[in-house]
Formats: sequence, C-alpha cells, structure tokens
Amino acid sequence: MPTITRSDSFPSPIEWFVIEMGESLGLGKRPVDQRRRRVLYLIAKWATAEGVPLDRAAILVPAMVERF
Repeated sequence: MPTITRSDSFPSPIEWFVIEMGESLGLGKRPVDQRRRRVLYLIAKWATAEGVPLDRAAILVPAMVERF
C-alpha cells in the first residue's frame, strides 16, 4: 500500500487512481517509486481541481503535464 493513503479511512478516489496507476507501472517501494507516486498524486489532485476527470488519458497528456 502506498504511503500516500490515509490509515484512518478508505482511500479517496484520487488515491485509488494513483494506487492503480502505480501498480500498472510496476512501482515498488524504492524511494524513487514513492516520489513517482507523490508526483502522480499531485498531478491528479491538481487536474481534478481543474475539472479534468480521473482518466489516465486525460491527465497524462503532454499539454496537461506541461500546464501542471
């Protein structure tokens, strides 16, 4: 389980999104993988605040990443 999840409640939709992306990308427990999860979380949180749906194809397009 990534360290970005809260231990006192269920993961938020953004946390689930990052967990699933991390698993599909093969992220492990190395510090670099934790940083990658953190960046994915920050991008996903920012994108949803901008009105973008939680969709990998919508969030990780180069134009969206550049705006972040």
